[in-house]
Amino acid sequence: MAWGFSLVELVVAVGLAGFLTLLALAALGTQRRGASVLAARAEVLETARLVHVVLGEELRAGVSPRDQVGPQGDSLRVRAFRGLGLVCPGPAPDSLSLRVRYQGLRLPEPAKDSVLVLGLDLRWRAVGLESRVVETSSCGAALEPVELWRLSEPVGAAALARLFENGVYMLQARALRYRSGFGGRQPLSPELIIDERSALTGAPSGAVRLRLELRHPIPRGSPFATDATLWPRE
Repeated sequence: MAWGFSLVELVVAVGLAGFLTLLALAALGTQRRGASVLAARAEVLETARLVHVVLGEELRAGVSPRDQVGPQGDSLRVRAFRGLGLVCPGPAPDSLSLRVRYQGLRLPEPAKDSVLVLGLDLRWRAVGLESRVVETSSCGAALEPVELWRLSEPVGAAALARLFENGVYMLQARALRYRSGFGGRQPLSPELIIDERSALTGAPSGAVRLRLELRHPIPRGSPFATDATLWPRE
């Protein structure tokens, strides 16, 4: 008995293998295109979410118009609050110092931070932060670490101290960008924003509205609308 394939059988086998290979490549291409579409959609949603959440949280952390300037077209200047210091009871070392229990998003940085101090007369006063020293002493009955803040001006007796930096959020160069003080513009989002179709606008009531256009449409059903009021919350 002879073993092996005839020429016709070999041609059929090769053709079938090629056909199956084409099917596999087509399926792989479809899968890649689907993955690319999903990735682009996720990036759009992440960009919209980041713009809405970051700007909304910064606006809600302050008091309008005391803590914000603008918006002015593509920019919004804010006091970006980064932490809270509870003033310790008892006298401070001198009129320029505050002893506080501090909690915040980051540690104080005297080179760029300022302090909004609430006096016992319930009035707020903004002063510069000149230096900070971590102490080993306690704050009343609390055992948390205590910081000694030296301020640029005397503030008298106080109850609270809010740490902030002067920052500007911008819809520029296809992204949401942030600048602290006189520093550079740091991108916070992917570069999907259409600059000429996006803007921040204000109203006499103090409300801040966002118009956001991206290179790809924001999917329907997303909570992050193209046109929305950031503050006060809708």
